[in-house]
Amino acid sequence: MDTHDWDSIEIEKNILAQVDCEVLPLVFSNDDELIQAIQDADALLPRYVNINRKHIEAMQRCKIISRSGIGVDIVDVDAATEHGIWVTNVPSYCEHEVADHAVALILACVRKIPLYQSAVKNGIWKWQTGKQIIRMNNAVFGLIGFGKIGKLIWQRMKGFGCRGLIYDPFIPAEVIKQEGAEPADLDMLLKSSDIVHIQCPLNSQTYHMINAEKLRIMKPTVILTNASRGPIIEESALCRALREGRIAMAGLDDLEEEPAKIRDWKPSNPLFQLPNVIVTPHTAWYSEQSVEEVKQISASEIARVLSGQKPLYPVNNPKFAKGIEYA
Repeated sequence: MDTHDWDSIEIEKNILAQVDCEVLPLVFSNDDELIQAIQDADALLPRYVNINRKHIEAMQRCKIISRSGIGVDIVDVDAATEHGIWVTNVPSYCEHEVADHAVALILACVRKIPLYQSAVKNGIWKWQTGKQIIRMNNAVFGLIGFGKIGKLIWQRMKGFGCRGLIYDPFIPAEVIKQEGAEPADLDMLLKSSDIVHIQCPLNSQTYHMINAEKLRIMKPTVILTNASRGPIIEESALCRALREGRIAMAGLDDLEEEPAKIRDWKPSNPLFQLPNVIVTPHTAWYSEQSVEEVKQISASEIARVLSGQKPLYPVNNPKFAKGIEYA
């Protein structure tokens, strides 16, 4: 088990003790040590560590890789499938937390809270510090991604009186209209919006979806926020646009290279030096309740598979699983 930042693994231990499974934290300082640590594992419960093909090929007994979160981009799902290993995730546990955090980022950027806070702490007591601030109920809110979390975000933003533009090629236009918003293509949304929020999955189509070209078509007064995966935004292009005043402000809950996945990380990212950026440490998902839920579900998936049952939340469908035949 990768326990990179959990305070305790008692929940996992208690659940897996019921199937006589011992939970061992992964301890490694390089890739060779990681392979050594996992080669005899019956199951993996990764949080941040990347599990790619060479790790999967080194495991002779593993039956399930249970990701303790929604995204499975850290796991080579194809390789796991080829080797008869289930890959699971926790598809639903923090939707309201993420929606709340997304709106908090939006409001902090719109109302220029960090700029005011910094100015006051430096002895500047002026309303002009935050110029220019837009009125929320006059704003056009552009939302990229209209899944479960996206819909919750729009419900909250609709309450401020915003006009909503939604880009999601997988959602029918009628569904978007029924929610009181307008379907839009990506370029139309970017050109028209005062606030752009990203809440879509990271995949080959969305990687660097917001790049230098897309940033150029946004309004210079736009606020850009992201509570999904960092690599959806081309970070170097964003940094240039912010420095040059081609967009007004950004609020980010993740970075292109997430610090939690980097050993001996140092805060050298140039975005941290910009006054018109808010960065939170990929914490949109967090509440005490969501921590308990993600731990219970991810450990329970392992317990099911090790006791000969199919998982409840698979993201693949291996034709065989080590030691277990499925219909």
